[in-house]
Amino acid sequence: MEQQNRRGRRPNLSDGSLPEAWARRRLLGLVFALGCSSLIAQSLLVREFLVVCFGNELSLGVIFASWLIGTATGGATGGWLARRPRWAGATLLTGAFAAGFILPAQLTLIRASRVLLQVPTGELIPLGSLLTLGLLLGAPGSFCLGLTFAPACALLAERGPRLGPVEGSTAIGRVYVVEALGALFGGSLFSLVLAGRVATFPLAAVVAVTLIGLAAWAVRGRRRPKAPRWVALVVVVVAAALLLEPWTRKLRWQSLQPGVELVETVDSRYQNLALGQLAGQYSIYGNGEVMGTFPDPYSAAQQAHLFMAQHPAPKRVLLVGGGIEGLAVELLKHSIARLDYVSLDRAVSGLVRPYLAPDLASIFSDARFRPHYADGRYFVKQAQGPYDLVIVNVPDPQSAMINRFYTLEFCREVADILAPDGVLVTRAGETHGYLVEEVGRYAGSVYRTLKEVFPEVVVTPVGATYFFAARRPGLVSDDPEVLAQRYRASGVQSEYFAPELYTQFFPPEWVEFIKDALSRYSDVPINTDQKPVTYFYGLVLWDRYSGSHLTPALTWLRGLNPIAPLALLVAGAVLVALYQLFGRGNLARMLRFNLTWTVATTGCAAMAIELVLVFAFQNTFGYVYEKVGLIIGVFMFGLAVGGLSATGLVARRPRLGLGAMLAVNAALMLFAGSLPGALGLLSGGTYHAQEVGFGVLVWMGGLLTGAHFPLAAHLLQLTGAGVARAAGRLDWADHTGACAGALVTGVVLVPVVGLAGASYVAAGLAGTSLLLLSVSAWRLRQA
Repeated sequence: MEQQNRRGRRPNLSDGSLPEAWARRRLLGLVFALGCSSLIAQSLLVREFLVVCFGNELSLGVIFASWLIGTATGGATGGWLARRPRWAGATLLTGAFAAGFILPAQLTLIRASRVLLQVPTGELIPLGSLLTLGLLLGAPGSFCLGLTFAPACALLAERGPRLGPVEGSTAIGRVYVVEALGALFGGSLFSLVLAGRVATFPLAAVVAVTLIGLAAWAVRGRRRPKAPRWVALVVVVVAAALLLEPWTRKLRWQSLQPGVELVETVDSRYQNLALGQLAGQYSIYGNGEVMGTFPDPYSAAQQAHLFMAQHPAPKRVLLVGGGIEGLAVELLKHSIARLDYVSLDRAVSGLVRPYLAPDLASIFSDARFRPHYADGRYFVKQAQGPYDLVIVNVPDPQSAMINRFYTLEFCREVADILAPDGVLVTRAGETHGYLVEEVGRYAGSVYRTLKEVFPEVVVTPVGATYFFAARRPGLVSDDPEVLAQRYRASGVQSEYFAPELYTQFFPPEWVEFIKDALSRYSDVPINTDQKPVTYFYGLVLWDRYSGSHLTPALTWLRGLNPIAPLALLVAGAVLVALYQLFGRGNLARMLRFNLTWTVATTGCAAMAIELVLVFAFQNTFGYVYEKVGLIIGVFMFGLAVGGLSATGLVARRPRLGLGAMLAVNAALMLFAGSLPGALGLLSGGTYHAQEVGFGVLVWMGGLLTGAHFPLAAHLLQLTGAGVARAAGRLDWADHTGACAGALVTGVVLVPVVGLAGASYVAAGLAGTSLLLLSVSAWRLRQA
């Protein structure tokens, strides 16, 4: 065969004409590239989706779920097509080619989505439309990538020295591990190197050229494609990327802020930043949402002097979040000794500073102004107080990331760095809808959480809802005369503010109204790191304001006891187990069902565990982009090690397949059930001990998850399922379960039952699989 190839016969992937060792390496190389491009493509889609959704994390759940369901559908389709040997190579190459071409189209449609949906300026995309949009724009690319898994497994198995159940299982395990390693490499490369440094479409072009080139290489074997064709393809893709990048950015900007001139835009490590200009005013946007406007001395003065008057004589002030464009300057007009300014994204200052007027830019030369570029939550944990005034100037708690600044734990952390007469200032939404049930519960959860820590809390009844919380009674005030007296005593003179304005903030007839309105919601749960209920109420508000009419369903979910659906699953598993024990069903069919269920529930439980660990890590260490990205990398590394170990076990001792799977499933159930206790133990350790402990937990979660797939593949092979059928079936089950886990955990379980409850639900899911696998083991012994 080698001689024929050397004499000029074109090697081809589908007819087995390549030397076996070379063909296996080439095939696994393509699989590695597919895994790598999968994570990069997913990261690009997520970042773009966040911009058109104003940074709300629900869009993350939507895009992840659509990606997973697309992968699951592609896996099932690829498994069906690859059962025919002649179709396996063509299916693999079609998926790789299509994935390369579809990615730029997906990105273009996401940037144009608000125009296509005709979403009014400044409004959120309705939840129903968001779910549909996410499915349509996220699933096609992942479908193509999922299409490649089963054909790759089938082709690799055919190139072994012989084909049997063990060889087929080993092939599936190797493809699974190599794809996981590719995903680990791609995710790490994007998070640590590419994010914020390479524009979206040029990076998508690199992904497309790589996939198309490797697919072409797979078709032609060791012979290089003809240079003219290759160069022409590269030129077309790169030219398209260079043209699409500015055109789609302009289209997206016009859909977000029509009529506003785009001055400059940049993708930082954390978000998309844009600077717009209208009628002589600049506005800074983060992921499409306004972060600040300048020059706007009137608004800055109103905020600054309202905040400062809530303390008789503040000297040390901490400002977390926005304010560099005007608020900080107004604060420094008071006789404070030090202003610590904390911002997550250094790029915000870099973008704004060249456009600041001299009086605003002077803040950087003021010795009292001390900028810190770090996560605000983590800075508060490490700060050396005491502060007289802490101002949390962050967006409303309508995402898990922002909700961290409104929890009971954060309030206690702020109280620890406040002086005995210190004051906390924060905000949440608008008061114009307090008669509406959803708004009342949303603001009521923030109010009640603050009251758990601070003995006195005052709320502005009109306009923006500001909360002023003091460590001792009688300090903060809703009396306009008291506030006006403090302002006059400060000696500050501002042409944009007068003491009489305090009456506008606290009109007497509205002060009592807001107190009564909030008192009606004394039964709302306290917002905590473990149960971020305010985040859930924010989701309900999104639905109400966007007009998608999903509020009844969300309210029903809020009141649903999660034990009920879990109990139904357990009861169903018990009934199936009893039927399998005492029925006379086909043994092979029973084992195929139980293995499919196990892989699906493992995917669901693994996603729940991963999200629990990400939320817990974020609560402990703050939103550190590189380290949160590292969590996913460590999980993928554990996944690869688990898959590799299970594949080796199958190759060495194939008879241990079911016993090993029982052991791994029991370990996963115990791990999920003990996760809340492990997180509790970590909370009492040092910084480095906590960091290492989190890494170990993430790695163990990936290890136990990764071991399931090759073991299930081996056992399916023993039932007579072919390589392609087994790979497609398991790939479908794994990603379908993960899709359910991503949606249910992020939207319902964590906000409703908390991190511990989500962990116990994951343990219960693993328990149902353990029960059915035990029945399978007993039936096999009886056979």
